[in-house]
Amino acid sequence: KLIVTNTLILCALFLIIYEPIRKLIAQNSFYYGGDTSFYSDTLHTLTSFSLYEPYDFETTRIILNSLLVFFVLMAAFTWFRNFRIVTLFKDIKFYFSLILIIPILSNITQFYLLDTLYLIDRTALFYYPIVIIVIFIYINDIEYKKVTFLPLAYGTILCTALIINLVNNLNLYKTVTWDHDSRTTEILSHINDIGKAENKTINFDSSWLLISSIRFYLERGDYPNLNYIKTSRYLIEDNTDYYIFYDQKLSLIRYDPADHDIQFYDKDTVFHFPNETLYLFNALKKKKNSD
Repeated sequence: KLIVTNTLILCALFLIIYEPIRKLIAQNSFYYGGDTSFYSDTLHTLTSFSLYEPYDFETTRIILNSLLVFFVLMAAFTWFRNFRIVTLFKDIKFYFSLILIIPILSNITQFYLLDTLYLIDRTALFYYPIVIIVIFIYINDIEYKKVTFLPLAYGTILCTALIINLVNNLNLYKTVTWDHDSRTTEILSHINDIGKAENKTINFDSSWLLISSIRFYLERGDYPNLNYIKTSRYLIEDNTDYYIFYDQKLSLIRYDPADHDIQFYDKDTVFHFPNETLYLFNALKKKKNSD
């Protein structure tokens, strides 16, 4: 009865979401995601961004594979201990496993049938609490007499790793998917203070991915001594006093720092935030023979 009810609900949901998804596909609105595989796109990006290492692919792959092996071994200890088809539908692990498996299969099915993309980083965050719950359900079900230490060992290792990761990466000023904008107000305040001290309006420019946020802050009137002279994504005006530069490639939005003309300028570094690969330059002077 439960399976039949869930199947009917699934069919009803499919009928409800089909038309909105079809329209989104027709308008090319599904652009944030991956098209490689569930492992490479969803699992890999979710792991790398959780570790705050979105560009360290080798380390992420090692940790992800270790976690998968960890989970498989743990599942083996529980299922092989007392597996019976008759009692399967009475086992809480079975239902929690379905809670995890169904969303995974749903994303994979939509990729092939509806031409949508695999979920990546923040869009796949809902998998995180489900995975954690399933893991601890399995840990709690390990009951081998000769290895009674395993539940405690598994739980301790997992919790310790999560706590260490949290402590190492905890911050209150940025998210890993939008770190380039985490210092914008700090930089604008610094330049504005210089303008106030010198009683003048300072002309400044920036990498193009900061355009929207900078204009938002300026329109609020928070920085009256600043004049944003952005006219082109890559060209720099001759009267630019300061330039905010983000030096990290973002393939998803086609941002490449190598495309910016700032590469052909001599400049002084006022600020450098190495964790965000963000720079504030002044005293810009175009190099000879750089045209």
